[in-house]
Amino acid sequence: QEKAPESAGHMERSLLHDTLTTDWRLDAADRMDILATPDHVGDVWLEGSLLLDAPVGGLGFRLDGAGNGYFVEVQPGSSTVLLKKLLPMQRDSGQQWFRYVELQRGDLSHPPRRGDTMRFRLILSGPYIECSLDGEVVLATLSAERLSGRVGIWAESGSIAAIEPQWSPLRPLRHG
Repeated sequence: QEKAPESAGHMERSLLHDTLTTDWRLDAADRMDILATPDHVGDVWLEGSLLLDAPVGGLGFRLDGAGNGYFVEVQPGSSTVLLKKLLPMQRDSGQQWFRYVELQRGDLSHPPRRGDTMRFRLILSGPYIECSLDGEVVLATLSAERLSGRVGIWAESGSIAAIEPQWSPLRPLRHG
């Protein structure tokens, strides 16, 4: 049985700087910060509007408690949208480190301006990742390195808000 979309819930604290909040709004003046759901999700559909008043920011998903995971990056004034992956790894020496991978670049037909509101839709289904902004599918790819985690928003040196975010779990894909 399908579950109807519901409010994506309330946030409590940002991941990197422990900033208190009561909703999907983050002020990250002079730094980068991430606001994510307290619970992990797997396959999910997430939709709402983003209000980005920062030089860079966007969506985060499959995040761990330290803020590592997948990031959709939007830069006001640029039509390019990036999908990045930042995950912990261990070097041959045994030292903990991070691995950064740019998974995909997409293009919007019109670059957003700082302070614009953009509709977004994020679909995570097994390894499939799809992100739409203002009705345009800008990212669609596969990555199965991490299939669950927290979802949220992030910004650097400014603010971001997800307005009326709604989500619904998706049934896992079955083949055959």
